[in-house]
Amino acid sequence: MVNNTGKLSGLTIFITGASRGIGKAIALKAAKDGANIVIAAKTAEPHPKLSGTIYTAAKEIEEIGGKALPCIVDVRSEEQVKAAIQAAVNKFGGIDILVNNASAISLTGTEDTEMKRYDLMHNINTRGTFLVTKECLPYLKKSKHPHILNISPPLNMNPLWFSNHVAYTMAKYGMSMCVLGMHEEFKSYGIGVNALWPKKMIYTAATEMLSGDLSKRYARKPEIMADAAYAILIQDPKAVTGKFFIDDDVLLKYGGIRNMDKYAIDPVYKDNIIPDFFVGDPSVFADSNNARTTITLLERLSLVDCANREGIETLEAAIEFADQIHQVDTTGVEPLVTVLEDKPLVVREDKVTEGNCREDILSNASSLEKTLFMKSITNNTLVFKNIIDLCEKHGFLKRVADIFKAGPIGALLEENLKREWFHSTIINREFSVFLNNGNFEDTFLYAKDICSNKFPFGIAEILPNQEMINSSSDENPIDFRKKLQNSKMLSCVTFVPSSESTRFFHQLQRQRRTWWRIFSVLPSRYSLSDTRVEGVGHQYVDIHADYPWGSQVIESIKLSTLDYEAIDKIHLQCKVGRNTEPVHYVTNTISTGAMLLNILCDAYEEPDPKGDGRLMFRFHRKLSPYKVSFALPKSRESSTNEDLVQLSLYLCKQLRANNVSSLFLPASLHTLEFQWNHYDQMGIPYNILINQSTLANGVAQLRSRDTTLKEQVHVSELPKYIEQLLKNY
Repeated sequence: MVNNTGKLSGLTIFITGASRGIGKAIALKAAKDGANIVIAAKTAEPHPKLSGTIYTAAKEIEEIGGKALPCIVDVRSEEQVKAAIQAAVNKFGGIDILVNNASAISLTGTEDTEMKRYDLMHNINTRGTFLVTKECLPYLKKSKHPHILNISPPLNMNPLWFSNHVAYTMAKYGMSMCVLGMHEEFKSYGIGVNALWPKKMIYTAATEMLSGDLSKRYARKPEIMADAAYAILIQDPKAVTGKFFIDDDVLLKYGGIRNMDKYAIDPVYKDNIIPDFFVGDPSVFADSNNARTTITLLERLSLVDCANREGIETLEAAIEFADQIHQVDTTGVEPLVTVLEDKPLVVREDKVTEGNCREDILSNASSLEKTLFMKSITNNTLVFKNIIDLCEKHGFLKRVADIFKAGPIGALLEENLKREWFHSTIINREFSVFLNNGNFEDTFLYAKDICSNKFPFGIAEILPNQEMINSSSDENPIDFRKKLQNSKMLSCVTFVPSSESTRFFHQLQRQRRTWWRIFSVLPSRYSLSDTRVEGVGHQYVDIHADYPWGSQVIESIKLSTLDYEAIDKIHLQCKVGRNTEPVHYVTNTISTGAMLLNILCDAYEEPDPKGDGRLMFRFHRKLSPYKVSFALPKSRESSTNEDLVQLSLYLCKQLRANNVSSLFLPASLHTLEFQWNHYDQMGIPYNILINQSTLANGVAQLRSRDTTLKEQVHVSELPKYIEQLLKNY
């Protein structure tokens, strides 16, 4: 969910089709900021099939703090549109934002589309959008924050998006063509003109009429579109214009939201939400004339409804196929998880021959490869140097000759990493893991005895760092494992019955890669190496993190089928049923130095060549050395400055008492922008702004590092609210 910021307070928003569905959801979201909402829709009296009227919507808006003006408007009527706009101007003094949401739909082919349906869709979708925009334009020109947002799709010219419902696609694309042309036409006025469209189906009155109540379980709530629209409308209209946004992308870019599960109508079906039209692969809809057919097909395929003849036949066929699979002997077959997973397969059809200038081609290719390689090495090494410079500036690292040691802030980050490793490796396991702090064999015998000779169980150790052996032999001038002084080795040895060891080996690989991905800004950078067999009875897999300067080995996993040298082999036997079988062991090993350097490089962000973006560390909230910092504006009155400092210290102590690591620095002459940049570069996820208004009304502003958005929170609720924010990660 995107939190309200108050940026739309006092602005007037004209929304067509706002009596229900997406339009009403956008209205309610903006109303929470204290915006003035003009509800321009047709429904004044309750509809027998569609819930909501302009008056019920107005009541809801005013109940949550907004101001509402319900207007009976058919966007096909020029007179009604002009009258509603004039009423809005008379009541609120102008129009700042227009949301063209009103739309008509008929998913029919050419032969089945009546001309009155054709005219309805084109007159509401395309003509209505053009008309309302034209009439609002004089007032948008006068606004200090003018936005136009059309609820319409990206212009995807794949014929499959036209073939089943060409009339509807033409009408809907008309709204998008308005965005394409008007954003350029209105650029000199500073008006932002954009489109927004859902990635997945939204459950509204329209989808219910088309598909019935069944569509509910496979759809999302309109609130996802409301949150996305809000995130767009609070942006600078001069900077954000001419975009065809998709709701998921907006929430990730402006809200840092990656998980959309909470928007699902039915959480049980959150992974089966139907894609919306005009997004992704159109073949999903190619064989269905309407959404109802699609939903019915999905239900049959997932065997949800078997209470009919077709369902029973489908179920019987599935059972018969499963019986055939069950008879296949898979003894000795190992999954290819480390061979093909996450690896794109590229098929090359080209071949250099004498007939196509073999010598010239190879000569040019060699020169180009050398040029690009040298340029890449220079640029990529510079990126690493920039990271190190920022780390030294903010106390993460301290250079010692050609290696580093953790600085005061880096030591906190390293401790957080070790804590998360300890939790995932020792505490949160499906079997018991014991921490060895002395003789390994003694710990093993104790563990075996307390576990009643049942395997698996594990033994974890924290050891002095030594150069890792049996790791990748690729030479890398920047090797995380050898760059940090005084680092430790974290190791966990899991003892597993031989019949289960291979399966456990592959399972652990994926678990450990997932652990790294959870804390990563770019999860796809983590991959598994191919399995290497070295010597007799040893298999190795490394977890790699890919960076511009090369691939880094950050963790190694080993499967050993030989006896463990520190333990008498008589103890490495176990009972599985009536049989006795040997015990194998799987070891995962990681250097705290590699952990620290990897997280620093992973979280580093810098502006692109165009200047977009910020210089910062985007640490996961669980890993950030400090979770909260304080920003104080400089006041001319020394007594006010002292009051701000005292209030900040009080809040800081409260947060620390709740185990929220907080950083308070003495007030300085630096601007707020300078302070925020400083804290972003330290990777602190939240910043509390305390100013003179806070002293008067008790309301502080909580700024997010990831979005730079600020929300208002009363100081009495701040500690509990921040604690809840951090619990969500």
